[in-house]
Amino acid sequence: MRKFFRIIVFLTLGILVLPSSAQRLISDTAAFNHMIECYQQRKALLGNRIPTLFDTADTIKNSNLQEATRFLIAYAPLSDLGNLSPEYFRTQAALALETKRVFAWGKSIPSEVFVHFVLPYRVNNENPDSARQVFFRELQSRIQNMTMYDAALEVNHWCHEHVAYKSTDERTSSPLATMKTAYGRCGEESTFTVTAMRSVGIPARQVYTPRWAHTDDNHAWVEVWVDGKWYFMGACEPDPELNMGWFAGPATRAIMMHTNTFGQYNGPEKTLVKTPLFSKLNLLSNYAQVKKAEVKVVDIAGKPMPDVQVDFMVYNYAEFYPFASFTTDNNGSCSLETGFGDLLVWVTDGSHYTWRVLPSEHVYPLEIVFDTSAVSSLSGEGNLYLLPPPLGKIVIPESAKKNENEQRLIRENEIREKYIATFPDSARLVDKYKNDPNAWYLIGYVVKSRGNYASIETFYNNASENLKKDALALLSAISEKDLHDVPTYVLNDHLQNAARFKSKLCPTRELYVNYVLSPRIGRELLTPWRADIQKAFGKKQGKMIGRNPQLLIDWVNKQIAIDHELNYYGTPVSPMGVYNMRIADEYSRNVFFVACCRSFGVPARIEPATNKAQYYSGSWIDAFPVNSATGNGKGYLKLNQNSSFVPVYYTHFTIAKLHNGRFNSLNYEFDETLRSFPATLELEPGFYRLMTGNRQPDGSVFTYTTFFEIEANQTHKETIVFNEKTGFPDVLFTLDGDAEMGGPGLDAVTGVKFLMGNGPVVFALIDPRTEPGKHYLTELQQSADALNMWPVKFALILPSDFDNAGFAESQWQGLPKSALWLYDTDGGFQKILEASSGEKANLPVIVYTSGNTGRVFFYCSGYQINTAQMLLKTIRKVESR
Repeated sequence: MRKFFRIIVFLTLGILVLPSSAQRLISDTAAFNHMIECYQQRKALLGNRIPTLFDTADTIKNSNLQEATRFLIAYAPLSDLGNLSPEYFRTQAALALETKRVFAWGKSIPSEVFVHFVLPYRVNNENPDSARQVFFRELQSRIQNMTMYDAALEVNHWCHEHVAYKSTDERTSSPLATMKTAYGRCGEESTFTVTAMRSVGIPARQVYTPRWAHTDDNHAWVEVWVDGKWYFMGACEPDPELNMGWFAGPATRAIMMHTNTFGQYNGPEKTLVKTPLFSKLNLLSNYAQVKKAEVKVVDIAGKPMPDVQVDFMVYNYAEFYPFASFTTDNNGSCSLETGFGDLLVWVTDGSHYTWRVLPSEHVYPLEIVFDTSAVSSLSGEGNLYLLPPPLGKIVIPESAKKNENEQRLIRENEIREKYIATFPDSARLVDKYKNDPNAWYLIGYVVKSRGNYASIETFYNNASENLKKDALALLSAISEKDLHDVPTYVLNDHLQNAARFKSKLCPTRELYVNYVLSPRIGRELLTPWRADIQKAFGKKQGKMIGRNPQLLIDWVNKQIAIDHELNYYGTPVSPMGVYNMRIADEYSRNVFFVACCRSFGVPARIEPATNKAQYYSGSWIDAFPVNSATGNGKGYLKLNQNSSFVPVYYTHFTIAKLHNGRFNSLNYEFDETLRSFPATLELEPGFYRLMTGNRQPDGSVFTYTTFFEIEANQTHKETIVFNEKTGFPDVLFTLDGDAEMGGPGLDAVTGVKFLMGNGPVVFALIDPRTEPGKHYLTELQQSADALNMWPVKFALILPSDFDNAGFAESQWQGLPKSALWLYDTDGGFQKILEASSGEKANLPVIVYTSGNTGRVFFYCSGYQINTAQMLLKTIRKVESR
């Protein structure tokens, strides 16, 4: 990004009349001046490209509204400047200011807190919408006369009425789209809840652990500022009090938690990253025991090395993920407040690299000798064993409202289900489209669209007969999440304008549907760019691009400036936003290129493994090759495996390519090539890392790493090898005792000893309404075929305080055939479990016993991912002995 330079405001940009500090929203003079400076820099950079954005802000007469609007524009990521209308910023500012007047707590919120945690419309990397207006209208009367504390709890109850947890893809839905769909993953639930809180003037922020240390996943929740203090809550997961949530236990094992803030924030929290546009705050000490991890980098002579890049990394998803990055100071040092788990520290100057394991018990600083002559110092193989932080102490507030809260959750589920029942089901649609030859395909898309069904039906029904086939093809080419939120006018733009330009570079129907007709390119929000791009370039130039895409590449290289800092949230700039501003991050530039190619009939894509822009001309060609010396020459990697199971990408292994001193994992998560082995991948020449991980039930992990070179036109062979814990599984403890358990809705009673006496059993003490419970049950569904091959019973035991109103076994179809739902009627099973394991039950608790003696070979407590796979591995070893 261009360096921030001081602008004398009375030059050509015009004189700004600055209010006194007593009149301002931003009371801190330095922060206010910085905001004005950033706003003027934005105006200097983009004022000629999008003048109405700044004209709108500059002509606002109310000084507080103008200041708030300018604040949002000054610190907005590039995507928002290119994607949102000028009036959007003014409206969001006005609505935020209105909460100070309407709600009793509005006047008690300090300036610093209001500006950074109420005023911003953006929470994370979602696509902003008009949710603040909608949520304000829905919530105002409901919480008007409540205390701030009770209002925060009530808003979360309202959120739960509208949204429940379900895993989705990486694109973060806007709050209104999540509401329309009635479910979202944790990042979407927390974005939804923070937006709801801010819409009624309650300061809120999304707390995000980028990667857990003890399991392969991440999580996000919400903090709210109430009466001078920050509290946490599970988003769309109401508890009787604040500072309660199922994740409180796992959070004590984390190595990082952070939140993002617009602008120059000067609060008491530790700062992880501070830039002119935003800050990333380190909130880990609110949840876990922390330490100061200090690293000192020296050369082979022992001299400190300044300006070296240091990445603190945690194992997760079969890779080492950099959760914090720093540059060493003049003493060669940098430091981080983190948790008590083993980490990997990566050191690079952009060309050379080295690494060290940072053990949790290490006495700091960790000195790393960086030999810059060792370019490929990691060639060969390597094994590691890494430990996560231990479970810490959990303080759960006492509450007399537990039963009342349980009843409210049931009613809220009913409210949400009543809304979902308004979605058209297959039976109604079959009758509606009984005379349509495309009914079978159309019905599938309409059902998947959930609350967006009217948009999908209108799109299809209004399509002319000669375009019906293409309309269905277009729907097949977009994602399920697209079906949830794409408006009709967007689909119409692409259907009606896709065939205007034909290209000889598109020889097949498959290429046309997936890489010309389809509006889905990467992780961007679908927008109506096709007609606008065709108009912007014109028919003559469009035909020329259709014959020779190099003309477009030359135009993009000349016209679009690449910036690596301004779009700091990573939400893609829309194709027309890139065209209008003529500046973009690299990913948004690539999306723009693909959109232009498709607009003129040229098949194009974002290559999923590398995120590179490619067009098709007999084969896929990189539009912007990083290394022109290698051109488009390719090498090949032939992978085999020797394990008893089929390894899964990002669960068991990853492949990473060295670039500028760092290994960047390639994305083969959904690549069909790696569904079976041997498998052959086409790769760019370069230096690569193959890494496997073998996660254990206690959260520790065994890793195996090998490094290799890929040469152009050559095939390299590798075998996926695991660092295994050898030998027969240990007996962890004995499940000793008996307890009676009843079946839901039945008079039948069974006991622990009776179940164990009839063969191996997997007991799970589980609450199926919580996210960890849903994860485990979903994994059982996904692994049911493999688990059914073993003579193991699955006892799914609901805790004694579980309220079964609104719960039915039928909600969980496709579990292993032997699955049996039971109630821990008087809490006896939980008592046996805690006495036998020596640990307090942290749900879900999974215990696998084999033999009638109660010997436990697998034990897992609390939030974990891939539990079913770890369990299956243990069952195979024990039951095949």
